[in-house]
Amino acid sequence: MTPKRRVRGAPTPPVARPPVQIDRQIPPLAHTPMYVWHKFWGRKTWNVVAEYIKTYCPEGGIVLDPFAGSGIVAMEALKAGRKAIVCDLLPIATEITRLTLKPVGLEELRKTFERVARHVKSRILELYTTSCRNCRYSFPFTCAVWQRNRCIEIRYEACPRCGDRQARACGLTRPDTALLQKIERMQVKAWYPRNRLSYPDGTPFKEKQRYESLDELFTRRNLIALAWLMEAIEEEPRRDLRDFLKVAFTSMVHLCSRMVAISNPLPTSHHTPFSSTGWTQQSYWHASSFMEQNVWEKFESAVLGHQGLLNAKAESNEHFSDVKFARSLEDVLEGRTNVYIHCGDALDMMRTTVERHGPCVDYIFTDPPYDASVQYGELAYLWIAWLRKDAGYVDRLLAKEIVRNERQQKAFDVYHALLRNAFRLMHDFHKSPTPGMALRPEEIDAARFERIVIETAKRVLAERGEETPYTILINAIDPELARNGYFSELRTGLDVRAVLESRLGQEFVLVPMRLGGVEGKAWWFRDPSSVPRLETVPLSERVEQTVLRKLQERGRVTFTDMWKAISEEFPNALTTDSTSIKDALQAYGRPVGRGEWLLKSEYNRDEIRRTHTRIIAILAEVGKAHGADVWIGRPEQGDPLSEGFPGRQGELRQYATRTALAGLENAGNIQEVENIDVLWLRGAR
Repeated sequence: MTPKRRVRGAPTPPVARPPVQIDRQIPPLAHTPMYVWHKFWGRKTWNVVAEYIKTYCPEGGIVLDPFAGSGIVAMEALKAGRKAIVCDLLPIATEITRLTLKPVGLEELRKTFERVARHVKSRILELYTTSCRNCRYSFPFTCAVWQRNRCIEIRYEACPRCGDRQARACGLTRPDTALLQKIERMQVKAWYPRNRLSYPDGTPFKEKQRYESLDELFTRRNLIALAWLMEAIEEEPRRDLRDFLKVAFTSMVHLCSRMVAISNPLPTSHHTPFSSTGWTQQSYWHASSFMEQNVWEKFESAVLGHQGLLNAKAESNEHFSDVKFARSLEDVLEGRTNVYIHCGDALDMMRTTVERHGPCVDYIFTDPPYDASVQYGELAYLWIAWLRKDAGYVDRLLAKEIVRNERQQKAFDVYHALLRNAFRLMHDFHKSPTPGMALRPEEIDAARFERIVIETAKRVLAERGEETPYTILINAIDPELARNGYFSELRTGLDVRAVLESRLGQEFVLVPMRLGGVEGKAWWFRDPSSVPRLETVPLSERVEQTVLRKLQERGRVTFTDMWKAISEEFPNALTTDSTSIKDALQAYGRPVGRGEWLLKSEYNRDEIRRTHTRIIAILAEVGKAHGADVWIGRPEQGDPLSEGFPGRQGELRQYATRTALAGLENAGNIQEVENIDVLWLRGAR
């Protein structure tokens, strides 16, 4: 087992290490109490994370985890003498991380628990009173079995007087039934969350099933007991001790819900007739039969049990007794502290830090959300609401959570764009690796990169047959680079521009171009004699393409982001106005948060192209059916019909019955009219 190591102040500056690689499978070790005192999904094995950090992060270096979860990366970084910057959108995740790392006096924590017990324990246990089936002695039962919203069975481990045990088939007595009826009539003055399991527009959570709100997850008895317990915890005067007990509360609150099915004790399992299965379904699921657990006994176990808070803190105190929490990320970067925990959006944090400090961490270990497999934000709502950290929380999920969730209007393309942007920012956040260090960004094969850029540019110019703005070229080159594994290395097109400019005077020239009353430069062949000349695409269409591409790259943008991107890609006199950008954002995005736009789920680049082809073909067929001549726009004439109609051969040009527009009486600018997608014509009109 890895020896325990105390964190004392800010670690020493990074020390260069010889090249080392992990070339073996690391056998996982069992989690100890400080790793499992609170439930979280997808927790990584601590010793495996530790080995990667110790191998690939230099001593004294900084480790980043932008999707921190329960904080194992921060814990292992500090144990190994590294510094840590961790971030999570969920307040419960950052609270688990903070309280695991934060030292606390065990005796003080125990006394705080005992104060709460003196205040509320007997009151809560009265809600679970039953009588021994053997000697009639009254005491609190361990759990009850419910089926189809009826309590049908009482279970207790041992009568305090005679030792009688009732593990199954113990029906309710008249006093048991009378107690339930009394509880149903009780007025609850203590606070408890009533939050609905839905988004602000009424759309239900993806993981909602039958229950409409958080309070419906509990029996009346357990809801009252939980409300009394939280009220007693809130009366603790010291905030630090109160915080520990509140998160001990959330560590067990789900075990007191209707979502815990009845376990099936087997000789090979650790289950007993008095234990439940836990929250095993990753949803707010409805169990037709469930176990109603005794709230006080669950809370007592959460604090005093084998994997409870006190044992977790006894262990973590040994590792993190001198940990120094940062108030800002700069405190870690400048060596004043050794851990910064940020509750918020990882994209915003990374973007802001990169803008201020550039690459500044030595190693990144993270486990980002995987598609739609776990809806972290929705599932954590239960805990976050009980902690009263839910103000604006659901709105933040809609705008900030990186996940595939159609209820948040985030289809796979939106999730993919957001995640891709996260990896791009991580790349920018990460320092250039020292020689020999593993897991560094793969060096770009310059010759192959140059070949892809040049060949793609030649193909686009040949197919279009016209002087072409740089933005049109980059829209074609970017996807081609992505297909060859170079998309993430392309930094706002600068590398592509450098390659193209290196061929000026050889394959390419820059020629003057007038568009919409302004002049600029466009790319063309140095020897265009063999290429048929076509006309230009309107600037507004190029702006739309760029806005859509940036939305698909990043998932979420601001108007300022888009103005900057458009200004860079349409330089000088070719820069568009703000109206065109706003129109494109409204077409392809939806406003979220303060001034931000999120990619609309329906705007998939390939689907747009397919739909465009289908519409032109259908309009052409309708025009021909009405006896009109049909013109297909020059940019679209070469589009394959298979894009819109799988299996159909040919190109859109085959619908054209007019091959030229010369002589039209009502067209003042034939060159621009030739770019219109489809025209119906009669004679010279």
